Amino acid sequence: MNYSVHRLRCRFISTICHFCMLQGASFCAAFLRRSHTTTAPHLLSTPLSSLLKHHRHHFQSSIMALSKDGDIMFGKFVIPGESVFYRSSKSYAFVNLRPIVKGHVLVVPGPVNQHMTNLTDEDYVDLWRTVRVVQNILKEAYPDTSAFNVAVQDGYAAGQSVPHAHVHILPRIKGDYERNDAIYDDLQSWAPREELRTSATLEVLPDEERKDRTTQQMTDEASLYRTVAENSIL
Repeated sequence: MNYSVHRLRCRFISTICHFCMLQGASFCAAFLRRSHTTTAPHLLSTPLSSLLKHHRHHFQSSIMALSKDGDIMFGKFVIPGESVFYRSSKSYAFVNLRPIVKGHVLVVPGPVNQHMTNLTDEDYVDLWRTVRVVQNILKEAYPDTSAFNVAVQDGYAAGQSVPHAHVHILPRIKGDYERNDAIYDDLQSWAPREELRTSATLEVLPDEERKDRTTQQMTDEASLYRTVAENSIL
């Protein structure tokens, strides 16, 4: 295959992948199979399964582009764009429905993968770079912050309540907990919904002490962090 044909093939495939994100996977498969035997067999000589696997990054980048200014997915949950206060090219940071401490937020990679080890190198590096950026945002938003808990529950057995790799960032102030490590007990029992709680043997605070916040409260908090992000050198 000469260089010009190779470039044409890559552009053709990239266009298909981006379009299929709008139409759905079943449409994509049908279109590629049909194209394999009719419109452009010389461009699609690779088996379908290998083609889709090789160009998986086109699908992922298209997902990120389509959700750039809108809602995002956290596992099966839709997080409204108003709750998202920072976006990199591959990761998102959003405010928490049930924060353990003031400023407790979550950072997630765009692709929905349960474990950190499932992330690509690029997604993994971007996730942790975003964690550092978000810590700086929270320092600006809460000047009394003197430390952070940065925690990952990587899988169900570790207490993960939503099967989508994510990082908890919790700003800390000296004396905010009588027993400092008690925050890990609270983190162990954290879940965005009651039915998602994992089984825990640790003694935790009664759930009624942490109430769901209103949409406006969460929108206001995200707005604060967004303003800090836009006006700070991060």
